[in-house]
Amino acid sequence: MSDQFDMFGKKAPFVPGSKTSEAAAERLPIGVLTALRRKVFDYIVSCEPRGATTDEAEVALKMLHQTASARFNELENMRFIFNTGRERNTRSRRAAAVYRPITSRQLEAEKDWLRPLGPPAPAPAVTNPTETNARYDGGMFIHDRCGADDCEEDAPFGIGYFPRKGRLGMWYCRKHWEERKADNEQASEQA
Repeated sequence: MSDQFDMFGKKAPFVPGSKTSEAAAERLPIGVLTALRRKVFDYIVSCEPRGATTDEAEVALKMLHQTASARFNELENMRFIFNTGRERNTRSRRAAAVYRPITSRQLEAEKDWLRPLGPPAPAPAVTNPTETNARYDGGMFIHDRCGADDCEEDAPFGIGYFPRKGRLGMWYCRKHWEERKADNEQASEQA
């Protein structure tokens, strides 16, 4: 598998307020806990695309219900598996949730707002590059230093940013941005 299993070094969960549950969690060595989680996860992956229920894992892996169910909960909380919303009958003919592994494609889809998939969009044409302290570099919009003279602060605040018109604007630290914003407001009031 991948390095994602480094996250499996977590301590076993326990029922808050239950001294016996907490004691049992303390006695379970991390290596055993990691092996159990890995065993359950590998089983769920082997059941793709149908998915698996805790009851099916109990039978296939010869685990107690408490052991298998706890590992399913841990894997779901750690975002390695998800509840599909479907159900299948258990051995006792009760409905059980079907779980599937979260694939890298699903994780990427959840992060679309952070990073678009595919090649970077072409940078818009810059009409007046001398009136900006920003630039495009490899499809990424960069505005890393304040546009005020002798200021080396980061520049997360922009004024005059109109990418469709090719204007990249000036970018400032908070202090200088507030000063420029106040200056612009006074100039617009006088006009």
